[in-house]
Amino acid sequence: MSIILNKAIADWRQTDIEKLIKDKIAEGQSIEYKEKMYERNDESIREMLRDITAFANAYGGYLIIGIKEDDEDQGIPTEILGVENAEEERDRISSLCLSSIDPRIPGFEIQIVPSGKQNPIIILHIPRSLRMPHMVTFKGLFQFWKRHDRQKSKMSTDELKDGFSKVYSLSEDIKSFILSRENILIQEAGGSPFYVIGAAPILIKDEIINIYDNNLRELLKNLLPNERKEGWILDFKGRDVLPTLEGLKIDIKDFRRIDLYRNGYLAKI
Repeated sequence: MSIILNKAIADWRQTDIEKLIKDKIAEGQSIEYKEKMYERNDESIREMLRDITAFANAYGGYLIIGIKEDDEDQGIPTEILGVENAEEERDRISSLCLSSIDPRIPGFEIQIVPSGKQNPIIILHIPRSLRMPHMVTFKGLFQFWKRHDRQKSKMSTDELKDGFSKVYSLSEDIKSFILSRENILIQEAGGSPFYVIGAAPILIKDEIINIYDNNLRELLKNLLPNERKEGWILDFKGRDVLPTLEGLKIDIKDFRRIDLYRNGYLAKI
């Protein structure tokens, strides 16, 4: 996944969209392109709401409207087309999401990005929700959808049960995982003092990190692009990022390292 997708969408610019095209960032679990704006008939509105809730009920992601894809159906962006009446369409999307998704998706954002052409692009950022599962309620539809790679499908009974139960077990999952990591680090330190800074995703059971992503590996080597004059600087430039059973690891001497686990947990030691 491109590092661009780690930016707040309020900071996206035309150059970011162009980079997605240049790097051939294809559709997948966390990104989808639409050539045209959803139409105003009932079925198109339902489709839009399904797409949005499917992201929220899975891992979250970005829905980018106004981008043409390749003709081979590989989901690769090829051209910026833009969206007519973008501000009006943004407001329509927002209104429909507020009225026809239950419960509402916390942190849902819509951004208009100038494209350098006549019409701008519309970007929807749908975060992974802590209030899942979200239901489409437009005109009595009452359905739950979830994204699977480039596709979406109705949530199964087991997926619905899992979605409801996750909301109530988040705190215990995080506590249990961090405690297990602390015990391992204590054993590795062998009595030497150490200091750990950790960042944990809310949903910590799932594997959400692609350890083969070269962009991610480079990011681990340069976590502090704007280094402070004071403070503890972890300089890992020139070091190898190594795969482990749990995820990725990068080391320097004296027990100083970064661990990134497949579930998104990041520890600086």
